[in-house]
Amino acid sequence: MDIQEIIKELVNKKIIHSNTIEYKQLNGGTISNLYLIGNSDNAKYVVKLNEPQVLESEAYFLDCNYSPQC
Repeated sequence: MDIQEIIKELVNKKIIHSNTIEYKQLNGGTISNLYLIGNSDNAKYVVKLNEPQVLESEAYFLDCNYSPQC
């Protein structure tokens, strides 16, 4: 999926605000694409694009490392 489409979806779902959104691609992802998204409120977000099964595994790993439920 294109980063501009993802930004539109995040705005539509009211996850981020739509006021003057800018983005730039970050370096460092091995098999993923990373983007820094910012707006005129100085809010900053990182969006990571990867295959769904890879993101699911990463989310599970992070959840188990930061949650006492695992």
